[in-house]
Amino acid sequence: MRILKSVGLLGIGAWFAAGLLTGCATSTAVYESDDPLNDLVNPQRTARQKTSIMSQMPELIASGRVEQGLAIERLKTIAWAREMPSVLRENAMIALIGDAGLLDESGSVAFLRELLPTENDPRITRYVVGQAALRGWDELTTAIVRRYAVPSSRLSDERRPERAALSALHPDRSVEETVFEVFIQSTDADTSGRLRRDAWNLLSRLDESGDIRVRLLGGLAASGADEQRDPTLAGLRRALLDLRTIPLTGEELEWLVQLSGRDNAGWWEEARSIIRTLDPDQLRGLRIRHIEPLRWAAEYRRDWTRASKSALLEVLAEQIASQETYNRKSSPGVKEALAAWEDRLSYGDAVALMTVFDAVRETRVIEAFFEQASEDMADTSTEYGGVLRLATTRTSRGMFTAVSYPPRPSIREGDTAFVASRELIEESATALAHYHFHAQRVRNTQFAGPSEGDLNYAALYGRTCLVLTLVAEGVMNVDAYLPSGAVIDLGVINRADAR
Repeated sequence: MRILKSVGLLGIGAWFAAGLLTGCATSTAVYESDDPLNDLVNPQRTARQKTSIMSQMPELIASGRVEQGLAIERLKTIAWAREMPSVLRENAMIALIGDAGLLDESGSVAFLRELLPTENDPRITRYVVGQAALRGWDELTTAIVRRYAVPSSRLSDERRPERAALSALHPDRSVEETVFEVFIQSTDADTSGRLRRDAWNLLSRLDESGDIRVRLLGGLAASGADEQRDPTLAGLRRALLDLRTIPLTGEELEWLVQLSGRDNAGWWEEARSIIRTLDPDQLRGLRIRHIEPLRWAAEYRRDWTRASKSALLEVLAEQIASQETYNRKSSPGVKEALAAWEDRLSYGDAVALMTVFDAVRETRVIEAFFEQASEDMADTSTEYGGVLRLATTRTSRGMFTAVSYPPRPSIREGDTAFVASRELIEESATALAHYHFHAQRVRNTQFAGPSEGDLNYAALYGRTCLVLTLVAEGVMNVDAYLPSGAVIDLGVINRADAR
């Protein structure tokens, strides 16, 4: 077991220990039991009695009344049992990994490495990461990162015990650098890719702008990554060099890896050529979701690629002003006017919104939207949705198409929820936008706009999204919403315009 070497680490240990061991077995009166191991899981025994048995475990083992291996397994069972009271689980952990615990260092680390990533009890998490910090168990860094990656509704990221533990275990670098190192050292095969996604999602909260990750990626060895052995890292480096952007979330990272693969080599080369023509103002805030509309505009709206953000938004404002719009009455605090979001929109956002405004008014797209909305209204098990992408036939060159991806039966959550299928995500690498409908009835004006869940979806996947709401017979309102939280009402489309 490692010895604490620094005053800082001793200080952090005291912070972790404060208030944690008040339920420790050593302060409990001795409980005599004829069958200690069975009493530990006997519902007729009190928490105090069980705690007393846990505190006596070394003596019970030494006297031969309890076999050590069986005691360890029974205590592990209690420590894992998330339906048990926190105090019992914590005392089981103390008996296992505390100062006089039954597990040695390697056994303790192996046990906690498995338990911590999915632990959902704040008290247990605090005790476990505190022990890791106190004892210098840096082998648990990866498990701590995975636990830290799960957002907390109780504590800010700055106040999380996981952050304090990472700082204690790696005092020579920032927490962001430690998490980034976990990301780099893992591989796409680790835990089916979850580790990398978790680490990147945590960085998306700790480094919202992406500036820290850009700096750290730029500081990696110039030799480059072997794309065959590490396509994620190779894709990140290529995105930074060629596209002048990086993904912010783990789901967006998976999107980037798909785009950087051989199947999209032509798309990538086109994108790289277009990005080279943009000036610093146009590059500011550039994200992956902007590349496809920029690629389309470079061929079909070249004047857009030479315009400023303010010039494009001025044109868009005039177009929206000629439209009838509907605000979502069930979420009155959400602003949907373009003017309310102009300062937070980038040049890439402006191009994407201009492209979407045109795309949803194409005849074939309107026809598809209303046909899919009718199917949605008839199906009360789910909301329908899909992707808006460039058409691929020769006769429709430069035009768009709306491709429906109804949720699989196994993932449907009712008539007021859209759950994107894996097929939708995997087959929308070069899509312009994701969309879904509010089409429970002919008129849904009170829900004309994205819900909180819809906004979370856009932020998680890093996509430009649309919600299409039936507001009258043959009339649908179109709202665009972005990962930043911006919601722009683009006005209505009419089924009659497709005839």
